[in-house]
Amino acid sequence: MSIIRYEDLDAWQRGFETAIAVYQWTQRFPAEERFGLTMQIRRAAASIPANIAEGFARRKPKDKARLYNIAEGSAEEVSVFVRLGTALGFGVRSESLEKLVKSAAMLARCLTDSALARAASPSVARPAPSPREGREGDRSSRDPGSGMRATD
Repeated sequence: MSIIRYEDLDAWQRGFETAIAVYQWTQRFPAEERFGLTMQIRRAAASIPANIAEGFARRKPKDKARLYNIAEGSAEEVSVFVRLGTALGFGVRSESLEKLVKSAAMLARCLTDSALARAASPSVARPAPSPREGREGDRSSRDPGSGMRATD
């Protein structure tokens, strides 16, 4: 299958599913947490597919890697918030949600690694710089030890 849209990426799909699951899970949180943990976990969850989509749209591998890495970090953040919400008794422990979060983080990591690998390898062979021999003041035609031109 060819990937031509960000929606085709497994990482984006898992991230999107994670965001929906988090929104549904946090509906059971206490009202006083609306601007606390509820908002934090929802923002982190929404950040996963959003950063993957933005990274997909970037042209430079380093830009892609940075955004995919942010998505991975957001998935880890959601993982901590799921644990915290469960420990505080705000929501029933959801193993399926935890699996989704871990899967999204793993896939975002794969995207990050792939983009970093592309950034490290030259994509197009660049021509060698043209020689500048014979030009006045060019160091390549000087004797390295004396600082004088070799023909002087």
